[in-house]
Amino acid sequence: MTADREPDLFWALRGGKCEVGIVTGLEFDLMPVPSYYGGAIYFAGADAPRLLTEFAQWAPTLPDSVTASIALLRVPDIDPVPTPLRGTLSVHLRFVHIGDAARGAELIAPMRAAARPLIDAVAVTPYAQIGSVHSDPEEPMPARDDSLLLRGLPPAAVDAILAAAGPGVETPLVIVELRHLGGAIARDPAVPNAVGGRGAAFCLTVIGPYPPPLRGVVDAAVGSVLNAARPWSTGSTLINFQGFATAPHEARRAWSADTLDRLTRVTSTWDPDRRFRFGYSILD
Repeated sequence: MTADREPDLFWALRGGKCEVGIVTGLEFDLMPVPSYYGGAIYFAGADAPRLLTEFAQWAPTLPDSVTASIALLRVPDIDPVPTPLRGTLSVHLRFVHIGDAARGAELIAPMRAAARPLIDAVAVTPYAQIGSVHSDPEEPMPARDDSLLLRGLPPAAVDAILAAAGPGVETPLVIVELRHLGGAIARDPAVPNAVGGRGAAFCLTVIGPYPPPLRGVVDAAVGSVLNAARPWSTGSTLINFQGFATAPHEARRAWSADTLDRLTRVTSTWDPDRRFRFGYSILD
């Protein structure tokens, strides 16, 4: 399967998610990146207003060599968690620069100066340790997540997110993340694909634990944060950050109308009996 042999199917398989077939093999190119300048910086939760405000102004100035996100983090008081972060609200800045370390230090300097870090782990790091930037749990656990794509992050949007999940707010959400987009994802690739969300400036993602006793309160908390930010939403999301989008009208939020029309045509052509209805279905 190549762009020359079956261009419509090749387009749909890259970004169209589940309904056009089963991928049994894949060849892809890797970038020669043995190391990066980056890592995580953790700050006290009380500094969240200052840090999110600075992030909203700083992130759009970054070059394509940088990926950055910031999260309001609430983790339990357990041994694997560093002591300053246990059982409290903290702010987790994630930063990766592919290039010269001195240039990377210049780029991150405004965020380092915005508040006093509790932990600063940004350094030249082997790419094999890229997972340390987010430090996500390695063991599986039930979780509820959802997201919105944002046109921008003006002061009113920052204030709304903080009012829903910032200091002084009781919430079961473990992560409320703002991920800077733009760069290569904002540009159409040389070989077209079905990836959506290219016009957004930020992705707001919320994650909470989801054992049965907490499901009602976590659902409410997810809705509270996303509804607070909805005035700045593009109306869309990224399909891989859409959580429980089990209904077709929910899954369809991840693509533009033109992309949805083409995905529907490709799906109907290659799976007229609709045997591949699993995961995120765009068809009623």
